[in-house]
Amino acid sequence: MAESVTESYKGQTIKLTPKDEKCSNWALTLLDSEGNEWQHVPMAGDTKEAALERGRQMIDHEEARTK
Repeated sequence: MAESVTESYKGQTIKLTPKDEKCSNWALTLLDSEGNEWQHVPMAGDTKEAALERGRQMIDHEEARTK
């Protein structure tokens, strides 16, 4: 089984957790700069790279929305 992965992106954290659910292998949680969870996606992608990209896109979208 894969291990959890974290990545910092634009001052926020993308945390991936292995989770085999339907067509997805990863769940993702987005945390703000203070470590508070603001989004959880139980089926984020079939690969680690796809799930990380989804997290980056969500952060970009939220940043654009709040400007």
